[in-house]
Formats: sequence, structure tokens, C-alpha cells
Amino acid sequence: MKDITNIAVTGEDGVVTYADGSKEEFQCSGTVATIIASLATTLEKERKMRIATGDRLRRMYTRDSDMISRGLNGTSATSMAPTAMNAEFMRLVRAVAPKYDSALPDADPRIVALDVLRYAPAEAFSAVHPNPMSEIHLDQAIDILEQVGDYMKANNIAPKIISTGDAIRSINADNATFWGKKH
Repeated sequence: MKDITNIAVTGEDGVVTYADGSKEEFQCSGTVATIIASLATTLEKERKMRIATGDRLRRMYTRDSDMISRGLNGTSATSMAPTAMNAEFMRLVRAVAPKYDSALPDADPRIVALDVLRYAPAEAFSAVHPNPMSEIHLDQAIDILEQVGDYMKANNIAPKIISTGDAIRSINADNATFWGKKH
């Protein structure tokens, strides 16, 4: 069986593209074409969600093994909690709030993670952490931020708009789209 990389359905014609570059064309009724397109979309979403879940589990396993090597409660006498904002941490921040720029380079990443979670879409935050933000412990903030980012990516949730100018441009674009104008 060949691996399918793409299915394109137009009207009653379909084209299947395989991983080796070969293509097959087929004809079918409109109903069958709609079903095939729906199945292909559903399978692609499921694949992306499995990849995001696998990535999250891989990172959790790495963190858990680090915690086991440090001690029972995850910290040693000299705390191993992140003390600097590095590229990996900023990747997590940008996944949830791409335009976030309120943190100083020497800020505690756990506090920055709590601040960024304020800008997370409510749907993503409540799916990952059903309790209020006031119940998040400082040592959980980075993990929750990472999970919110993974959830947003897996479910195609767009980040919230942070600045006023961006919000106004977004409202204008939505209005123009609604009234059928292009800008």
C-alpha cells in the first residue's frame, strides 16, 4: 500500500498524490467526492493532533526524568527551575502570544509564563487547565503555557490580539469581509 500525501477533489473528479510522486485520477459522484474530501480533512486534523500530543508527551517525559534525577519534589537544594529566558522558552511564549514583548531579558520565566497565560484564548486555557488562573502554582506556569500552546496548534486556535492597533485593524478587516469589500 502506498502512502497518500494529498487528495484533491474538484466537482466529480479526484486526484490522489502518493509519497513517491505518482498520481492517480478518478471520477466519482458528487456525494462520494464530498465524503472523500471530508475524510481527508478529518484524517489530516487527527494526524496533526497526534503529532502535537506526541511532542507534548516527549517533553513531559524529558521534564519528568529531569525531576526524578533532581529529587522527590522536583527541586534540589540549588533550585533547577529556569532562571533565564532562552530561545526554547520564547518559542512557547510566541505560540500563545506572538506579539508579547512585556518581559525583560533577566525576568523569571515562570512569572513571564503566568503573564502570557493572561493573553491565552479562553478556550485553550480552560481545556488545558480547568481551574482559575489564581490556582496556578509558579512552578506549573511554564508547563501549562506549553500545553496551551500545543492545544492551540492542534486545534487551529488563533492567538488573541494584544495591541490596540492590531485589534482595530482586525475589526476593520472583519467588517470589510462581512460587507464584501477587500482592502
